[in-house]
Amino acid sequence: MAVAPTAQDMVDRYMAAEIAVLDGKETMFQGRKMVMSDLADIQKGRLFWERRVAAQQSAVTGRPGHSLAVF
Repeated sequence: MAVAPTAQDMVDRYMAAEIAVLDGKETMFQGRKMVMSDLADIQKGRLFWERRVAAQQSAVTGRPGHSLAVF
């Protein structure tokens, strides 16, 4: 049985793909060949998963992901 990747695993994968593309390499990600023109899509995916990780961490600590000012 395959284990589903965690949100942090996905962030790590997107970071590796982003680095590879920035280094001028082609990389395979989710069955697609990614090149420099795909950088924006890779960065959007990374941001999505980084937000997911932050939300999960906030849920564990019981703290919201933003600060509230009290005046």
